[in-house]
Amino acid sequence: EDEDLRCAYNPADGSQINCNRIPGTGDARGYYVGGGASSVYRMGMYLGGISTVLPALGGTPVQSGAAQGQKWEWFIQQLADYLGAQQIDGGSQSGTWCYADRGCSGANPVPVFNTDDTWQADGSTMQWAYIGLESAAVAGEPFGVYIPNRIKYRIANGIVSNQRADGGAAYRTAEAGSNFQLTGGAFVAARWMGLHTFRRGEGAVAFPGWSGYTRDRLRQSYDTYLSYASQQWTSSQRRGSHGWVDGNWASGDYLCGNRNTVYNAPRCGNMYSIYSHQKGYRTGTPELTAQELGRDWVRQFATYVMRAQDRALDVNNPDAGYSVFGRVYDEYCNVHSVTCAYSPGNMSAGMAGLVVTPTIFTPKPIAIAHVQPPEVTEGCAGGNNGRVT
Repeated sequence: EDEDLRCAYNPADGSQINCNRIPGTGDARGYYVGGGASSVYRMGMYLGGISTVLPALGGTPVQSGAAQGQKWEWFIQQLADYLGAQQIDGGSQSGTWCYADRGCSGANPVPVFNTDDTWQADGSTMQWAYIGLESAAVAGEPFGVYIPNRIKYRIANGIVSNQRADGGAAYRTAEAGSNFQLTGGAFVAARWMGLHTFRRGEGAVAFPGWSGYTRDRLRQSYDTYLSYASQQWTSSQRRGSHGWVDGNWASGDYLCGNRNTVYNAPRCGNMYSIYSHQKGYRTGTPELTAQELGRDWVRQFATYVMRAQDRALDVNNPDAGYSVFGRVYDEYCNVHSVTCAYSPGNMSAGMAGLVVTPTIFTPKPIAIAHVQPPEVTEGCAGGNNGRVT
């Protein structure tokens, strides 16, 4: 069932459209990567990253490992199938994920797992499932990779059930409190499904067969997430429902209280949250504008990252600090923080690079320069050193 052929909706009549599966992927199997026990965290992160190679390697064979000889698009589809199969199938928690296969304990490897247990829905892992599947769908579409409607549009159920009374996403749906940093993941899912294009007052069921919510109800949920993000943007010393570091910056100020220093400025950011939100805002088209959010998020995120970079320079030794030059790490660590606790200085650096990359799927046009004349004599170091073309 998780390899269902239905992959889109016909906008004319709302019927579901079938896709052709990549040969060999309709085998009721998937590929797991990441090592250790079956983990939604690992699958989402790896799938999100690996999918980006398709524009360069699509149509070519995988060179090593268990998938050696299979084409890259086959491999990505099998990874997406596995991550989709980890989703909770039915009950009030339909369309959500927890740590392992169909729940938190990994003890539910059954073909169909239905549950009403709100502790089984984990917003942290759901975020990475969204990112992995959306990346596979966007990068893989030209190569025949798709995410079945069954998997993609059941997520609408989780978007609503995981939303707290204040408008934010929860760490666990069973908890009363919200988490700002995980709300970025809700934006990834909502905008991937196109909720930002719905209009209030539309009474039609948005995704018949997989979710009973109307377009009006889903747009209401999206607008509430948006209002929450704007209102909580400048919160100081915010804590999530687990008591962990939350929010984008320690005191809600992207300049960290320092308006003079250009480089090596205070590092008061929570890169996990910043990455999560920018990924959500850039998902779908058009990307979220500063006017819609009420916050100039592109400028604030980019400014923070550039000022937080390591600039370890020594005029007497040009190689000093080379290994950490440009690194971004978080110092907002007074209580538990994801980027302070796990691979500090590495996870945050990778996320920072993605934050200042507008898009990795459909990059904006850049100017290509041509030298005229095409051959010139190199002159600054002596004419005998050859020519450059």
